[in-house]
Amino acid sequence: MLPDNYLDAAEELVAQATECYADSETAGATTYHFSRELNGPYLSITVTEYGTLTGLNGKLGLADGFDSTQVARAYRTMLGLDSFTDLEDAEPLGHGSPAPCYSADAQLYLVANMDLGYFSVSVTSMTPETYAGL
Repeated sequence: MLPDNYLDAAEELVAQATECYADSETAGATTYHFSRELNGPYLSITVTEYGTLTGLNGKLGLADGFDSTQVARAYRTMLGLDSFTDLEDAEPLGHGSPAPCYSADAQLYLVANMDLGYFSVSVTSMTPETYAGL
């Protein structure tokens, strides 16, 4: 789902992390945090109790190669959301280069974004009413 240079940097960070911890602030999900130094590269990975990747964000020290639209499409495919025929590109909100999409049938809002060296990819359950209020 991530570009190769981001995957390589993420794998290296996880392998060399000096600080690793997990938290379960969201019911049914665990977030794993990896870093080497204070204010240095970091990576956070959120997965559900069933192993579904619901969030990925970090700063890996890379400036190029993250195309939000391509990452969002790859993430949709990875999650099996391409089968929802109502999946539509949503209006970008926020800073950076967000590439959001929404499915009312699946009630899921997915977004990939890059802003000032920080990247994020996430999917969230969202009712059509909540989506309409964005």
